[in-house]
Amino acid sequence: MKYIINQTGIVLFMNNKPQKFISSDPKYAAIITALRLPSDQQEAAIDKALQEADVNRNIKQSGFSVNASTREVSYYGELLPAPLAQKVFSLIEQNLPVTLLEKFWDNLKQNPSYNSVRELYDFLSYKELPITEDGCFLAYRGLRDNFYSATGNLETKVLQGTVNSKGQIYNGVGEHIEVQRNCVDDDRNNSCSFGVHAGSWDYARDWSQGKMVVVKINPKDVVSVPSDYDCQKLRCCAYTVVSEVECEILASATDDNG
Repeated sequence: MKYIINQTGIVLFMNNKPQKFISSDPKYAAIITALRLPSDQQEAAIDKALQEADVNRNIKQSGFSVNASTREVSYYGELLPAPLAQKVFSLIEQNLPVTLLEKFWDNLKQNPSYNSVRELYDFLSYKELPITEDGCFLAYRGLRDNFYSATGNLETKVLQGTVNSKGQIYNGVGEHIEVQRNCVDDDRNNSCSFGVHAGSWDYARDWSQGKMVVVKINPKDVVSVPSDYDCQKLRCCAYTVVSEVECEILASATDDNG
């Protein structure tokens, strides 16, 4: 590892590019410690030290505790499941505040069903979906060209939203849809069943008959994640239509407007 050190700090030449760290930088002491190692161990040790310093800076004043080596994350001592731990690291790597996940975690704890919470982890494991500033997450719906759902069920009690004579729900941008929770099938072994659905981009695109929209879902409103489709879809009792969309959103987090 090539470097220049003086009284004010140190300059590392990493990938032939200079990076300066002043002596008051929290990373400085870790770098000096790494440079005391044998030369063939220095680069790996410095990479690890910088990664851990970035992690520690991002989680400062939050309830998260992160082990950069094992990729484990705890929240006030409670070990997070792998999908949520991965989300924390994604936020850190993109220099986004991990407090976003604190709100998500708080919302999730309001879900009354143990099974719904555990099944949501399976859904989030399939493909990382963006979370919002208020602790919700984004998913997709494929719709008819007039923004009505592809199928309908007249027995579903719709508490908020416009329903046509076939039981199909209107999903125009800005609409908040809510159905009675016990009108949503909570058995994940039932594939096509009653309740409103959302899913990954790949799943929703298969159902599109002209329109694709992004919906915002509070984790407390998730009811079940069917085992088919590789857990790419879920049933919930409420969501808000954020916007029409033509391509998948790849960010780890987004603002409330999607």
